[in-house]
Amino acid sequence: MAVLTRNLLARGHEVYWITQNWDKGNDYVDEYGIDKNRIFIVKSRSYFLGINPIDKQISGLKPDVVMSWDIRSSFWLLVLHFLRSWTYVNGTIRHGIRNNSFQHKLRSWLVRLSPFAIANSKAGFKANKLRLKSNRCVIYNAVDPLLDLKNERDKKRALLLSESFKEDINFDNIVLMISVANLVPYKDYKTVIEALSQLNIPYRYLIIGEGPQRKSIEDLIKVKGIQEKVRLLGRRKDVKELLPLADLFLHSSKGEGCSNAILEAISAKIPVVASEVGGTPEILPKKSGILFTFQNAKSLKSAILLSLKIDKNSEEFRKSNRSQVQKFSNERITDEFEEVFNKWISKK
Repeated sequence: MAVLTRNLLARGHEVYWITQNWDKGNDYVDEYGIDKNRIFIVKSRSYFLGINPIDKQISGLKPDVVMSWDIRSSFWLLVLHFLRSWTYVNGTIRHGIRNNSFQHKLRSWLVRLSPFAIANSKAGFKANKLRLKSNRCVIYNAVDPLLDLKNERDKKRALLLSESFKEDINFDNIVLMISVANLVPYKDYKTVIEALSQLNIPYRYLIIGEGPQRKSIEDLIKVKGIQEKVRLLGRRKDVKELLPLADLFLHSSKGEGCSNAILEAISAKIPVVASEVGGTPEILPKKSGILFTFQNAKSLKSAILLSLKIDKNSEEFRKSNRSQVQKFSNERITDEFEEVFNKWISKK
């Protein structure tokens, strides 16, 4: 959403957020340089109670399109759009898996009733038992092109490894793997650690991210005896600079719509090993990476070993990655949003 906002603003559109989470607002402001005056905070209690504070904020902005990203606001906006002139778009489908929770069923019901809906994967609509129609479409996430380090890669890679592991060894023959994800159960680091503990190759593994599972992940790493090979780097602002230094990107997740982390790894020109869930098969070509069975350490181990056979310098690999980067480019994805919004506004 932040990338889309930045791109639409660059094209002269007016974009504003209404949220109850100021911390997220600050993160977006810092990372993408979005003017904080475009972020309106509705107090949590008022937000929960509903329709009046949201309507008041929206009415003052006089928008053409209002798009929701959470279930609660979707309910109120669904009610309001019958009374207002703006076009309402439901954007709450972001994970391409189904569960039997009340929240999931409520989301499906709200999307079904919404005049227009956008998901970031075909799997998202399928998981909610919804068909693609003229008023429902898939628009994938966009990815920024990453830096081409060229001759500096080896030097920066060696520096990253030596700083992270404090070892005086030759890192040339070591496989460097990286993951970028919050430290939460949903990202299934347990399976990753189990698979890595079974590997008989020289490797080092860096985890970029933070979350409530940090201690349990650290404990598991020690139990598996791989504490000398794994480092948790916490949150980093230089992820896009670090990704091209890796030999392999690992992504084990219970469900994804369109993973930004995977798209950035593809843009960084490194092979990806990812769990075969949700919309991931839609964005990861076979020539760019390997899929494995979720929560299956044996499958993940095999996928890692297979991925090491991918020749990153081959024309086949480079062509596959170039194709994906072009497909999910900022320019193309922003074009798709503009086209869809303009078409749906005319139908209001």
